[in-house]
Amino acid sequence: MEIIKSVAVDTARGMRIWAEGGPLARMGWIGGTKYVVEYGAAAGEIWLTKSPDGTRAVTEGSRAGKARPIIELRSKKNNEVFNVGDALLITIMADHIVISVAK
Repeated sequence: MEIIKSVAVDTARGMRIWAEGGPLARMGWIGGTKYVVEYGAAAGEIWLTKSPDGTRAVTEGSRAGKARPIIELRSKKNNEVFNVGDALLITIMADHIVISVAK
C-alpha cells in the first residue's frame, strides 16, 4: 500500500484531483492501465478499480526520461464528494485506489 497526500483544486471544468509518480508505479498503476471510477458521496470517498473494460486509463507521462504514471480526475462529480481545498489521502493498492478526506 502507498499513500499520496493531495488537495482538491477548483477548475472551470470541475474539481481536479491529481496523483502521479512512484507510488502509482510501485503498485502497478502504470501508463495504459484501465480503470473505472465510482463516486461514494455518502461515504465521502471516490474509488478507482482496475478493469480491462474501464473507460479511463492511467496517462503514461515521463520526466527526465523516466516513466511517470499520472491519474487526473477532473469532474463536477468530484464536488459531490469533496469540497474545494479539502486535504485528501489517496490510498493506492494493487487492484484499487481510495480517495478520501485526510483526517
